[in-house]
Amino acid sequence: MFITVTSRADLARAVTQAARGLGRVWHASGVQELQDHSRGNLSCWKGLIIDFRDYPRERFRLVDQPSWLSGAVLVVAVVEESQGELLFDLARRGVRTWLPGVPDGAFLRETLEGLLREGQERPGGAFLARKFANDNARKQPRHEPSCHEEDGVLHALGGVSAAGRALQDAVRGASASGLPVVLTGESGAGKQVVAQAIHALSPRRDKPFVDVNICGVPEGLFESEFFGTVPGAYTGAVRRKGYFHSARGGTLFLDEIGDLPGTLQPKLLKAIEQGSVYSVGSDESRRVETRLICATNRNIENMVRTGRFREDLWYRIASIIIEIPPLRDRLEDIPLLASKILQALGKAEVILAPDALAALQHRRWPGNVRELKSVLERSVLIPDAPGRVREILRSRDLVFSPKITSRVWTEAAEGDYTGDLYEYERRGDHL
Repeated sequence: MFITVTSRADLARAVTQAARGLGRVWHASGVQELQDHSRGNLSCWKGLIIDFRDYPRERFRLVDQPSWLSGAVLVVAVVEESQGELLFDLARRGVRTWLPGVPDGAFLRETLEGLLREGQERPGGAFLARKFANDNARKQPRHEPSCHEEDGVLHALGGVSAAGRALQDAVRGASASGLPVVLTGESGAGKQVVAQAIHALSPRRDKPFVDVNICGVPEGLFESEFFGTVPGAYTGAVRRKGYFHSARGGTLFLDEIGDLPGTLQPKLLKAIEQGSVYSVGSDESRRVETRLICATNRNIENMVRTGRFREDLWYRIASIIIEIPPLRDRLEDIPLLASKILQALGKAEVILAPDALAALQHRRWPGNVRELKSVLERSVLIPDAPGRVREILRSRDLVFSPKITSRVWTEAAEGDYTGDLYEYERRGDHL
């Protein structure tokens, strides 16, 4: 059964039409009506769709006091794209799935069908999704992620914007396949996070994820680092697994693959084609079954045309290509991303005021998500007042420039910080 909490007919009608022939739909106009109905009748719920376009504060009760809800229910929030502050508040309360406005009927139908088909979601099924323990699951020794786990992984990618939702769909598709993936996009767009999400949602999730930056591997040590060594291979050599063997059964993530020297490209190609490697100093090959994900901010297709990157290697690693959108193309995702960043910094208690969210969403972000993280890291460092821990970030508190002068620290300590750095950035004087 699917339940909506809304006072608007458009959402209720859309869910009803999408669920025809799939199951019963019940609509509650408010929180009290839902709670009265829920007593003793929770086991058959599949999804709770809460419309936050009306009475958002009242409906926060549904996520602030969830003890009466069944653990099998996935909460989905319907919001307007302009409700950035609301999205941030919901993220802090653990709501992971969002819909901007009334969803398309075909999308709703597809999602509900996917929910009912043996617990497997189809692409685009982030609106309502939940896997329940069943006979098929008990037959499978390998752990399959629940939809709550999947939502938690995909939450790190954003997903309110159209570009963010498309990225989530691409990650779902890639994770279900064992094919090699190439992630492209600007520096700082989050390619490593996407690679980790693909691994976490794949059948290899219980195996290692090995992260290697190509630029950090000296050319003379490539074979030793990637294929391993045996004792006595050279003076002082000790046994070393190598990246391929360390990632056996899991995922090997090669960042900045476009910087791989031409002399090393044939060696990587041979290892991929044969599925085995020779450790330095050994005459016996070792079988390594590894899923390869590569990332680059270069135009490798152009490098192939100019002869700077081997065409056969490119075709081997680029079975699937996912382009990570720049942050400026998905500004609606900033409240969710900011919430995730603050949690990772151990500052989950810090609240972004509406004017701070507006300031963040009116910036071009040439450094993408990496720059957003840097801004928040710097901003939470400055105390709210002498001896007082910061609890809220306002627009005047945002430190966009990495050049934090002693004057800023002095004014902050004296409780007289006026946010000149934010004004400097807002006026565009640095451009």
